[in-house]
Amino acid sequence: MVARLQKLKPDWAKERTVLFQSVKAGTPKSGAYPFLVTAQVHDYGTGFPANKYYGQTTVGTFEDERFILSEDDFGGWKVEGPLTPPKSVSKANPAEGVSAIPVNSLPGKPAANKPAPAPTGASPAKVVKLPMGEWASYGTGGQLLIGLGFVLKADGTYTNLEGKEGGKYVHDTAAATVTFKGGFLDGEVGTNVKLSGFKLSNTISCEPYR
Repeated sequence: MVARLQKLKPDWAKERTVLFQSVKAGTPKSGAYPFLVTAQVHDYGTGFPANKYYGQTTVGTFEDERFILSEDDFGGWKVEGPLTPPKSVSKANPAEGVSAIPVNSLPGKPAANKPAPAPTGASPAKVVKLPMGEWASYGTGGQLLIGLGFVLKADGTYTNLEGKEGGKYVHDTAAATVTFKGGFLDGEVGTNVKLSGFKLSNTISCEPYR
């Protein structure tokens, strides 16, 4: 969802930030995963400071909007639902580099956050290395999700099980996340990474294929 919203960022906006307040998973039916999402989309534009125009900030709101996640015909995922916020507020920025509506003044959290620095004297976290090779994805009830399997390679790339539609992945050991860039998992972020696997969403888990 975040990847699609980023692709729809307006031309005037330099930055788009999606902040999630709540994501409620519904009951999956026939391979479709429904969600109710409350989120805000923050668009910041710089304008043309040389002409004394400092751009604008627009904040759009999704409130308990229904989205459905389902597999497409190519082993990836598609999102159905409104991708333009039904409510929005725009304000002119007061000065160069200053947003009229600071993103840190809004409720919610980005889909993936950088970890907070560890307190002084804290014991270093155990580094988890991702197992290389084939991975399987499972939905609610342990259902194997055909088409969502992938292969992790030691050079930081991945492919589907057929060796196609590949891209790169970044394993952040401090944050215990793995971020996919390019390929059929583009924009997806796995969380709570352990040797046994990670969560790709509230209803999808990924595990090394044994």
